[in-house]
Amino acid sequence: MRLVSGLWINRPLSLWDFHYFFGRPSDAWYCRLFEPGRRRGLLTGEITPGYSVLDEKAIARMRALNPRVKLIFIMRDPILRCWSAVLKERQSRGQQGLPNDEEAISTARTNGIWSRSLYDKCIEKLERVFGADQIFYGFFEELCDDPKPFVTRLLTFLGVDAGDVNHLSLPAPLNSAAAGRRPPPAFERALAASLLPSVQELCDRFDGPPHKWRSRYRALLGARL
Repeated sequence: MRLVSGLWINRPLSLWDFHYFFGRPSDAWYCRLFEPGRRRGLLTGEITPGYSVLDEKAIARMRALNPRVKLIFIMRDPILRCWSAVLKERQSRGQQGLPNDEEAISTARTNGIWSRSLYDKCIEKLERVFGADQIFYGFFEELCDDPKPFVTRLLTFLGVDAGDVNHLSLPAPLNSAAAGRRPPPAFERALAASLLPSVQELCDRFDGPPHKWRSRYRALLGARL
């Protein structure tokens, strides 16, 4: 999919690209993808929300491949995350416009979207395999509202000298399916009722954004009543 998307239009294909696209997938192949960066003295990693739905056996395999790996887990308001995922799913099917309330709610509850929004369950799985010192927890709102302390905290977690972060600015969002479009009230109320217990678990552990989510969800449910 990446190959046919026109990757080479913005930059020429490299030896790394050929190894990635045409290598035989295996654990050894995967680990070698990070070698060029490591040889340059860089910390290397990758990103995908798909890790949040791995089962415990797969998470244990990750740890076996690299016992010293560090994980970065960023959480966003789960209702807004679901809404963005619903719109992205429609785009992938070539559908235009916004879904009706019933379709949007039904799509949000499909396993591929719903399970990624139950952050407390994801955290439980990760911490049954990894030590707390190997996992960084952060919130999307923190990154957007005040990125400098967020990045400083993240780099410290990674063991990197944060240095001067005053020059930092956020790039344009990638894969922004919602494009600023808010979910309809019926969608928010339906998901708030189901997601509130999970958000409460986060409030018991974290400060900041989860408490704002909880207040908003309670207000949505109060408005319905």
